[in-house]
Amino acid sequence: TKFFNRWNLERLVTLYGHDRESDELNPAGASVANEIHKVLMAICTAPGQGVLLSESGWYPHGSDPESLPTQDDSCIDLGLDSPIYVDKYRESVP
Repeated sequence: TKFFNRWNLERLVTLYGHDRESDELNPAGASVANEIHKVLMAICTAPGQGVLLSESGWYPHGSDPESLPTQDDSCIDLGLDSPIYVDKYRESVP
């Protein structure tokens, strides 16, 4: 989101070092560092809750990079996955 920009995230991270004693009662015994850690973990690890973008990498969620592509008439075989080319240059490179 626009709220969790670089400046705001840097300010939140500085709260990890906040160890000042407070006059307020804290019956749960929660520390500022522990609470800010929970907040940062929530906004940085879940795509719908903060700054983490949804996957758009080489291998999107649900794909198997080890599976072979299906035969399609519109595909052009470049021979890159053929075992003949792997073995051809095992000993030397031309």
